[in-house]
Amino acid sequence: MTLTASWAEPSSDSFVDSRPSNQFLNRPGWFERAGVFVALFTYAWGTPLEWLAFATGGSVESSALTQLLFLGFLLLSVVSLNGNWHIALKAAKGEPLMAAFVALAVASTVWSTAPAETLREGITLSVAYVFALHLIVRFSIREIVTMLAATFAIGAILNLAFVAIFADLGSLSVGTDGSRGWSGITGNRNTLGRAAVLGFAVCVIQARTVRSLVWWPGFALLNAMLAIGSNSATTLGALGGICILGTIFVGFRGRKTLYGATMVAMGIVFSTLTVLAATNLAATTGLIGRDSSFTGRLPIWIDAFVYGVSERPLLGYGREGFWGQGFHDFDVQLRTNENFNTPHAHNAWVDAWLEVGPLGAILLTAIIVRGLLWGTRRIRAVPTAIGMFPAVIISLAVVYSATEAGFISRSVQFIMLIVAVTEASRQKGVAEPWEPRSGSLPDPVDR
Repeated sequence: MTLTASWAEPSSDSFVDSRPSNQFLNRPGWFERAGVFVALFTYAWGTPLEWLAFATGGSVESSALTQLLFLGFLLLSVVSLNGNWHIALKAAKGEPLMAAFVALAVASTVWSTAPAETLREGITLSVAYVFALHLIVRFSIREIVTMLAATFAIGAILNLAFVAIFADLGSLSVGTDGSRGWSGITGNRNTLGRAAVLGFAVCVIQARTVRSLVWWPGFALLNAMLAIGSNSATTLGALGGICILGTIFVGFRGRKTLYGATMVAMGIVFSTLTVLAATNLAATTGLIGRDSSFTGRLPIWIDAFVYGVSERPLLGYGREGFWGQGFHDFDVQLRTNENFNTPHAHNAWVDAWLEVGPLGAILLTAIIVRGLLWGTRRIRAVPTAIGMFPAVIISLAVVYSATEAGFISRSVQFIMLIVAVTEASRQKGVAEPWEPRSGSLPDPVDR
């Protein structure tokens, strides 16, 4: 089955508007749109069964129903792309390093210390990658942002209601330093904070795109409330960082100085979070109620290299292989908190090295650096709110990679990172700002 005839007209925010005019996909129907929205919502917030488990304090395991749900998302993507895989391949070639990273995660099953877990995680990343290609090929960036904004608007309402109703049953999460914060329907305050910061950024972009003065700014405010309520140091730093970077993007858009301003601001935000996480700055971190080593991240990083990387410096332990063995084997939690067993290294590059070796860390670095350069060029080319979307998503990935696991997981953040990097890759080799072709002018709200 070949799906023909795509967006109503070529636009500056669709990846494939450079293909021949006689090769259009048809506009996605209501069933496909509904399925994609459900998938986005599930990737962002999980399933009601997981919410119930979080609320009652029960364990959360991947049930057969959840696995079938994600299998359904994969089938939806395969059917929607049937007959148009050549366009999906073109999109994948936009940033081939992303495909290489996912392939490396799957291939690490061969040398993994926990092959079953590695294979499962590799398949999970592959499904998310295919779904991201589905979004890129079948929807414009504006449509993706609209669906994503609706996902976080509904999610914000659900989370606030969850916090209010289930305050005594698990909507509050206690950190290793004794601080408390909202966890909402995610069961973890860092997870809630990461989603809320992304929701804040997306709702702001949507508000500027449709020139909304009430609803979308209101939903952005609700997501900011969730981020602050999570009381997560990383989340508060990411929220402040994305506000700073967003101001830079808006103030310098269309100017050649945007590159320098972005790199300086990104360097300051990234280095500040890294230094706070790695050193004992008690006076500074105490101001926001955190322990002086950001929950002991520096000991985790040190032990990860001393006990982990040193034993398998070239290939790593396979995707989730190192953590699947139990970090208690290296006594790290005894050096931070006897009741704390970290699920990752709290640094994307350390995790990448542990799991897939130095090649994985190099690929991750190249993906982010190239994406950020292209995303910045994209802002100059399309100085609109939608044009800023790739750079905003990639900037969030950089910020969270400093002190958290980053975006490489079964999450809406990983999917949006793929979309953002692929969309930004359209600026490869484009030296001058984008000049619209006749008949493909962006809508006035995007000017």
